[in-house]
Amino acid sequence: MTELTNKYPWLVQFGKYVVIGGGTAAVELALFAILSSVIPISPANVIAVTLATVGNFLLNGRWAFRQARNLWRSAVLYLILFGLNLLFSTLTIYFLVEVFGVSKVLAKLGTMACIVCWNFVLYRKVVFV
Repeated sequence: MTELTNKYPWLVQFGKYVVIGGGTAAVELALFAILSSVIPISPANVIAVTLATVGNFLLNGRWAFRQARNLWRSAVLYLILFGLNLLFSTLTIYFLVEVFGVSKVLAKLGTMACIVCWNFVLYRKVVFV
C-alpha cells in the first residue's frame, strides 16, 4: 500500500476527502431533512449547506489538503466555490422537486453527488494550493 500511495499521493488525499466529505454530507443531509420538515426546502438547503460547509472547509484545509500556503486565498476561493455549489444545489433541488416531482431527499443526494465529483479536483488543483 505504501508503494501505491508513494506513486499516487492524491489517493491519500482522496481517502481523507471522502472521510471528511462523508461526515459533513451526513450532517448536511440530516440538517436538510430536519429543517425541510418545518421550513421551505430552499431556505432549509441554504442553512444545511452553510453549516456543513464551515466544518468541511476547516477539516479539508487542515487534514486532507494541508499544503495550502495562503489560508485567506483558500478561504476566498472556497467561498466562491461554495456560492456556485449552493446556487447549483438549490436551483436543481427546487426544479427536481417542484417541476419533476422527485423526492426532496433523492434530489438532495443527487446534487451532493455532483458536487463531490468536481470539488475534489477543484480543492486539489485550485483551492488548497
